[in-house]
Amino acid sequence: MKPEQVNYPIFKPNQVLSNKHLNQLFSYLDEQGRLTRANLIGIGIVCGLEISCEIENGEGIIHLSRGIGITSEGYLIMEPDDVSLVSRRPYELQPGEEDYSLFEKAKKLNEQIYELFPESVPDTSSLKGDLLQDKILLLFYEMKNEERRNCSLNSCDDRGTEVRTVLRRLLVSKAVIESINAEIEKARAARLKLPDIRLPRFDLPQDPDSVAIYTAFLNVLRFKKFAKTVCDTLRDTYNAFKPFLEKVYDKNPFANLNFNIFDTGPMTADQVRFLQYYYDLFDDLIRAYDEFRWKGSDLICACAPPEALFRRHLAIGMLDTKNAKQSGVCRNNLIPSPAIGGYAEKSNEALQLFRRLVEMTASFTNTPLLPEPSPSSAEIDKQIRITPSRSGDVALADRAIPYYYNQNGKPPLHDLWNPERTRRGRSSQNLSYQSGKYGQSTEEFVKDPLLYDLESYNFLRIEGHLGKNYQDVLNTLLAMRSDYRLPIGLIALPSGNETYRYEDLEERYNVLRTWMLGEIRKVVATLYEVKINDSSLTAGTAKFPLFESSSTYRYGQGTVGAWYEKNLDYLEALPYTEIADTDKLEKAYSSLLKDTTPKLEPKYYVHVILIHHFTRVAEALPDGLNSLDFNDFALKYRDMLELIRFLRGNALEKRKEFKPQKDLIDHISEIFSSFKLETVQALSSEYAQLMSETRKKMSFGAFLRENPGIQHKAGVPLGGTFIIVYHSSSKNAVPKNNAKHRILNNHSSEPETRSAVLSEVIIKKIRERFGNFNPDELQSRVAAIIEETYPTISDITLPPIAASKVTDDDDIKAAVNGLKEGTVIADFFLPYIVSNFQTDRDVLPEAKPS
Repeated sequence: MKPEQVNYPIFKPNQVLSNKHLNQLFSYLDEQGRLTRANLIGIGIVCGLEISCEIENGEGIIHLSRGIGITSEGYLIMEPDDVSLVSRRPYELQPGEEDYSLFEKAKKLNEQIYELFPESVPDTSSLKGDLLQDKILLLFYEMKNEERRNCSLNSCDDRGTEVRTVLRRLLVSKAVIESINAEIEKARAARLKLPDIRLPRFDLPQDPDSVAIYTAFLNVLRFKKFAKTVCDTLRDTYNAFKPFLEKVYDKNPFANLNFNIFDTGPMTADQVRFLQYYYDLFDDLIRAYDEFRWKGSDLICACAPPEALFRRHLAIGMLDTKNAKQSGVCRNNLIPSPAIGGYAEKSNEALQLFRRLVEMTASFTNTPLLPEPSPSSAEIDKQIRITPSRSGDVALADRAIPYYYNQNGKPPLHDLWNPERTRRGRSSQNLSYQSGKYGQSTEEFVKDPLLYDLESYNFLRIEGHLGKNYQDVLNTLLAMRSDYRLPIGLIALPSGNETYRYEDLEERYNVLRTWMLGEIRKVVATLYEVKINDSSLTAGTAKFPLFESSSTYRYGQGTVGAWYEKNLDYLEALPYTEIADTDKLEKAYSSLLKDTTPKLEPKYYVHVILIHHFTRVAEALPDGLNSLDFNDFALKYRDMLELIRFLRGNALEKRKEFKPQKDLIDHISEIFSSFKLETVQALSSEYAQLMSETRKKMSFGAFLRENPGIQHKAGVPLGGTFIIVYHSSSKNAVPKNNAKHRILNNHSSEPETRSAVLSEVIIKKIRERFGNFNPDELQSRVAAIIEETYPTISDITLPPIAASKVTDDDDIKAAVNGLKEGTVIADFFLPYIVSNFQTDRDVLPEAKPS
C-alpha cells in the first residue's frame, strides 16, 4: 500500500466519466480504508477465532469460534458464527488469480493445501485424524476477478469485470508457515542489515595449565574475528536505527569501540588475568544487542507495519490432537497501532535498552573497585560476594548486574538495566555486587539478598575472588554456604599437576634421610681429614653442601678437605659421570680433574672420587619425599656400590697409588651396605600411588575427563557445583640422570644421537634464557654455552636454530609468570553436585599442598 502514488479524480460539471475515473476513486477509498485499519487499529487477530480439535473414531473435527482480524494489507477478515469443520478438499489458486506466497511455498515444499468445510458439503472427503498432525488452520481472503458478459441487443450495462471475495478456511502444513515467517524475519533483518550473533563455546584442551586456560578464553574472542564482529555490529545497529536514536545520540556512540588487543596484542597483565570476564562482557553485549534490535524492530512493525507480513491471510493456530483446548503457536496475534498500543512507552523502553548498551561498553572495567579488604582474622572476606541471579533463556534485565561494570555513569548503569523497574521508580532494586554504590536508600534485600527468599532465582553470581589465594576464597565460600544454607557444591582445583605432602610418609622419609645423610657426612669428614703434603692448602670453615647444617665444621691445613674446598665450585659444576665402564674409570676421572689446582697426586684421586659420588648420592635425597626421584637415587646408589666393588677388586693392582687403604674402603663398604635401597623404593612407590590417587581427585585435567560438561558463567546454578581453578606451576620433577643426560655423558654415543638430544634439551633452555635473537647470533651463543658446560664433548654438530617470533602468547606467559602459587585464575560450574568429589579440606587429611 503506497497511498502517495494513488491519484483520485475531481469531477467537473458536464464531464464525461470513464472507467478510469471510477476505478481511481474506488482504489483511493479502498486503500484509505485498509490503511486506516492497519495503521490506526493494528494487524492480526483482534478477538475470537479460537480453535480446538478432537478425534472421534479416527475422524477429525475442528471447532472455530467467531471472531475478527485484520491482515497486514488491511483486509478485514470476519468469521460471523462458530463453525465446526469436518471435511476437506484440495485447494489451489485458480488460473488468472494473482500469485500468493503461501501457495508458492507449498508447491516448493510439495505440501498440499486443503480447504475445510462444515457438514453436508458435496465433493469433499472426511477429515482423517492423522492428517491434522503438524497442521495449521488459517483464514484466506480470496479475491477473484470474474468477467461479466450479459450484453443484449439493446444494452451492455452489465458488461465488465467483478471482483468476488470469499473467506476460505485452509489447512496448511506447519513447514509452509514457518518458511514464510522465516523469510519475513530474514527480510526484516536484511532491511536493517543486522546479523544474528552467537557466542562461541568455550573449550579446553586435556590437562590444561594456566596458560592453556587463558588461551582458551582468548580463542573464543578470536574465533572468526568474533570481538571485531560484535564491535562492527554495534556500530551498524546505531546506523540502522539512527532516525529513532539521533535525538539522543547525534553521533555514533560505538564509532571508536574496538577490542583489537585480542587479535593483534599486546595485552597487559590485567587484561590477560581478566579474560574470563571479557568473555562474559561479550555474552552480555550480544544479549543486550538482541533485546534492543528486536524491540526496535517491533516498533517499526507497530508504526506503519510492513504489508508483506500476512497480506491476505491470518494464521489461527496449530492444531493439537492431544490437547483439545490448546490452540498452539503460529498464530497472528494482534499487533496494535501506536494510537492504541502504547507506542510512546515502548519507544522509551527501546531507547533505554540502547542507552544501556552504550553504558555497558563505557562502564566496563578490568580492574573493578572492591570494598575495603577484611582483616586477615575474619572468617568471611567481604570482597567476595554471592548475588542471586537468573540464567538460561531470560532477559538480561532479569539478571544481576555483573561486578565489572562501574556505577558512575550519568545515569548509572543500574538506572538503565531493567526498563520495567526504571518505569516504576525501582531501579535501585536491581541486584548487583556494586549495590552498595546505589545510595543510602538502597533496601536491605538488595544489600544482602541471600537473607531473603531465593525461589525466583536459579543462579548465584560469585565475584570478587579472582586474583586471591584459593584457600582464602574456599574458606570464605564454605562459610557463606554454611551461613546462608546455599544448595551448591564447592571445589578448588590446581591448573597444573600440583605436588602434595603426606605427613606420615614425610616423617618416615625424614628419619631415613637424616640417618643416611649423617652416615655420609661422617664418611666425607673422614675423607676430608686425610693429609696432603701441601702447606698452601689453608684451613677454614667448610662450605661443602653436606656440612651446611653444621657451619662450625672446619677442615685442617694440607688436607683433602682443604683441596676439595679450594676447587669446590669447579667440582660441584661437573656433570655426573656414571660408572658404566670401570675399565675407563681412571681415564675418565683424570680428565674430569685435570683443571683443578694445585695438581693432585694420583693416590688422592680415590678420595676425591668417593667424596664426589657421596655428594651425588646425598643430592639425590632432597628435603621432601615429594621431590624425590627414585630412579635418580637408585642410579647413583648402584654406581656407588659399583665403585666400592671396583676399589676392593684387583683392577688397581698395577697402579698401587690408586689403591685405597683396605680399612678405609671396608669402613665405607660397611656403612653404605647398610643403606637399604628397598626401603627408599617402598616409600617412593607408596608416595607415587597416593599422589596418583590424589591427583585423580585434585587435578583439573583429571576432573575434566570425568566431568567434560563444565561451563563458565561467573557463578553457579542452584543445585550445581562451583569450581575454582587456581594457578599451580608445579610439575612432575624431571630426573637429573635420565636417558638424555646419559647420552651427553657417554663418550661412546653416536654424534648424531647427541646432536638430537642437544637440539631437544639444550636449545630450548638457551632460548628461554636469552630470549629472541636472530639465528646466527643464537647459534653462536648456544655453541659457547655447550663448550663451557660440556668440555669433554667435541664432536657435536649443532642443528640449525630458527628465529622465533614474539606473539601475544608471550603476553599470556608473562602474566602467568607474575602469578603467585595458589592464585585463583578462573571459575567454572557444573549443573549438578559432584557427590564423589571432596574439597581439599577433606581429601586425605594428611595431604597438604606443598
